[in-house]
Amino acid sequence: MEIVSLIGIAAGLVLFIFCCAKGVNLVVSGFLGALVIIVTSGNPILEGITSTWAAGFSGFIKSYFLIFILGALFGKTLSASGGAKRIAIAVYHLCGKSKKNARFLAALFVPIMYAILSYVGVSGFVIVYTVMDIAIEVFRRNNLPWRMYCYGGATCLFTMMIPGNLQLVNIAAANICGTDISSGAVMGIVSGGLCFLFEILIIFWDVKRSEKRGEGFMDTGAAIAASLEGGIDDDVSKLPSLIQSIIPILVMVITAAVLKWNIIICVALGILLCFVAMPGRIKKPWEVITAGVSSGFTPILGVSAASAVGTCLKASLGYTVLTEWLHQIPSLYGGCIMIIVLSFCTASSTGGINAIGPDAFALFTEAGLSPATSHRLMMSSIFTSIPPHSSGPVNCMNVCKIRYGAGIWCYIRTNFIGCGAAFLITLLLVKFGVFV
Repeated sequence: MEIVSLIGIAAGLVLFIFCCAKGVNLVVSGFLGALVIIVTSGNPILEGITSTWAAGFSGFIKSYFLIFILGALFGKTLSASGGAKRIAIAVYHLCGKSKKNARFLAALFVPIMYAILSYVGVSGFVIVYTVMDIAIEVFRRNNLPWRMYCYGGATCLFTMMIPGNLQLVNIAAANICGTDISSGAVMGIVSGGLCFLFEILIIFWDVKRSEKRGEGFMDTGAAIAASLEGGIDDDVSKLPSLIQSIIPILVMVITAAVLKWNIIICVALGILLCFVAMPGRIKKPWEVITAGVSSGFTPILGVSAASAVGTCLKASLGYTVLTEWLHQIPSLYGGCIMIIVLSFCTASSTGGINAIGPDAFALFTEAGLSPATSHRLMMSSIFTSIPPHSSGPVNCMNVCKIRYGAGIWCYIRTNFIGCGAAFLITLLLVKFGVFV
């Protein structure tokens, strides 16, 4: 039964990814993938559906409902006020100063915005709404393939490795290792810097490849373009000033990073400032609020279904067997492989660290590593935590109306190739005593 459950885990994940790639509704895709895992798990099937799957589905909604709704509302109000377009025009003109690499610089805009916001602890589920409307204008103006928006979400892994970030996984690792969130600063800067460097190179290659293929915005952006109103123009006379437009985002970052306010309060304040900093710009405010709130409902249902797949996986017999096998791998490599495998299976950096972090830390200590180095090695090992079945990419592509098959490769290239290479370099530096 143990082998059957392990096969079921693999089959369930493959089925979920396949259904997503074929455009099947996310709730249906998630349920089918979870069902395969439940049937082969060794547990009662009905209980698995009504208790385990339902708990995972409803638990995600309970934890993230307000974040999704407020995030969607913030994006809608920033767009309706004209602030998103004003920022986009400024970015467009800034990128245009480089005639040769304007499209490449435009492609870096989204990853940089994600890096800033995720570093201060803003969830990717919120960032997508914050950045999307600005990015649409930037991408359309530069005729940049819309699928490349997905490089933004992939950047969250880079910021998780930088010392001092306020992501939950960094806090969890600090608690396990008895360190603080800035421990192992030099090692963290090296590993995180390598991740971002590789991502920049990957984006540069992809932009140049798209130019040779004649790929533009509409190839993957037709669906999002159909939902837009009006054309592209540079008339800023009817738009708020750039300073007014930036204020809501800037205040969000400051209150989250400096004042350490709850992110729900920060986003709510950002929404309020869209009205206050740009008075009279939002016409028919109640219609905008209704549309913004409504736009958050569908994404959270789909992402909840994806999250429930991980819940069912962790409740299966195969997951228990897998963790037992991983415990048998010795010392330094064993700790890394534990985190790599379980981060992939659970599609969660925090889930992987919480599940196996204490055991990995014990192995790192046995290998002679300091708590600070162990902390940073954990952060480097989570490069598999945004796999094809992760709720993050699923949510991003769902909100941005990007075909799964077109967008997922941005995550795979950045996380598994770029961050994977950075992990191997970091591991070699630890192995040869550069970091101990």
